[in-house]
Amino acid sequence: MAFIVKFHLHFLWLLLLVVSVIGQNLPKFCRSCPPPNSLNCNYDNIGAFRCQNETDNCYVRNLNGQIDRGCLQEISIDSDRQRCHDPDDLSCLECTGMSCNSALWPTCHVCQESTDPTCRGEQSGVGTFCERYNAPGSCFERIVNGSVERGCRSDMVEDPCGGNEHCRVFEGSASNGHAVREILVSKCVQCRADDLDVDRSCLSGSKGGTSCVGPSDGRCYSRILDGGFLERGCRGNLTLDEVQRCNGTMCGICIGDGCNSGIFPEDRLWCNKCNSGNTSDCKIEVTDASKSVICKIYTEDNMCYSAISSNQTCKFLKNLACSSTNRM
Repeated sequence: MAFIVKFHLHFLWLLLLVVSVIGQNLPKFCRSCPPPNSLNCNYDNIGAFRCQNETDNCYVRNLNGQIDRGCLQEISIDSDRQRCHDPDDLSCLECTGMSCNSALWPTCHVCQESTDPTCRGEQSGVGTFCERYNAPGSCFERIVNGSVERGCRSDMVEDPCGGNEHCRVFEGSASNGHAVREILVSKCVQCRADDLDVDRSCLSGSKGGTSCVGPSDGRCYSRILDGGFLERGCRGNLTLDEVQRCNGTMCGICIGDGCNSGIFPEDRLWCNKCNSGNTSDCKIEVTDASKSVICKIYTEDNMCYSAISSNQTCKFLKNLACSSTNRM
């Protein structure tokens, strides 16, 4: 009996001890950087330090362009603490977990060519801390009135790319450092002068330019494909080998929006085209260019022809030349 009573008393003592421990506040730890790195606190594996107040919360904030972390109650200025309490003020984040303020603050390249000419070129380095936090960090680069601008998506009230095709947004810190040629959306004539070119606008070069899907460095091309058909498009659609070989009569690269319009090659053959079965004046000598058209199939030794057939029609067939009896 004495053993049972002693066991019950020991169990009761342990139970009271557990309740007492649970009732106590555990120490609170927050991530923080001691001097001299207290305002450059944005790297992995930041140390955790015990807060003076065990009921405190943790914070991470952008303080005048530097990242500061620690225990919230240790911020001496009340208005600064209130910013951390405000969920809409993303210049400071408050969290309640143990050592919860470990998130890396995002960075972007921030500049305007109007005040910094180097903003136009490719950017290097880690960039500048964004004023407002955004995970995983969105950066933008754009061209406005011919001038390059770079910055943090989270620092903009409105969409930085709204209505601007020369604008791109990237995820990840310092992701907006591309050269201007990669930001600029080129416009080129993009078509093929085959049977689908019913109005011959591709062949004649009168077709309008459209935006290239990928970076083309402001360059367009025109080339003659195997089979003699003309193709126009954006340089970014060519392979590196095709770009290197595109420097002759059969292929050309130009600079500027829509620069690959017009007739290509410039000296390609025009011929009068008519059929006396459809129009009577085809039988007489053609003295003007009213019936002149660009030959759809390009070959360097191409020629015009006139022919007479038994059904008053001359049809051009591939690999079929006019015979000596009906050649004009």
